[in-house]
Amino acid sequence: MNRDRYDLPLTTTSDRAAAHYRDGADCMLSAWHGAEAAFDKAIAEDPGFALAHIGRARLHQLNMEGAKARAMAAQAVQLAAGATPREIAHVAIMAAVIESKPKLAVSGAEAHLEEYPRDALVLALLLGAFGLYAFSGRASWRRELPHSLMTTGPACRPARKPGTMPNSCR
Repeated sequence: MNRDRYDLPLTTTSDRAAAHYRDGADCMLSAWHGAEAAFDKAIAEDPGFALAHIGRARLHQLNMEGAKARAMAAQAVQLAAGATPREIAHVAIMAAVIESKPKLAVSGAEAHLEEYPRDALVLALLLGAFGLYAFSGRASWRRELPHSLMTTGPACRPARKPGTMPNSCR
């Protein structure tokens, strides 16, 4: 089975789709250009790959393309029906953000990260520069971080040499 950069399973039989997805996630997490093209390539390689669709939907949202983001998120939710429980939850959390349901996204992400602390794109939704915690209105969010976020350690670091980016991000 294909895996992401943090060794979490990916529901795609296409090695190329998985590689493009990893590149897209890397670019998105590092705020480098190239994520859109990488997710588009992943979708072209495996049109049923829900995580590639939701990643691309999130980028549409970040680019202020609301209608495209919502349509692609809805498609990802449908496609996720055949994925792993982690991927189903990942898609639902990202879709909640896209659909302007921050409370649902925060509570879903917190529960999800208790079980899957290495799900980096979900973690970034909470803790990113413009993350859900920062704009939640909860002054105490730093003290309320789920225990799993405080204990991830080196096992959760990506399998990439520090300071390097995939070619698609250059």
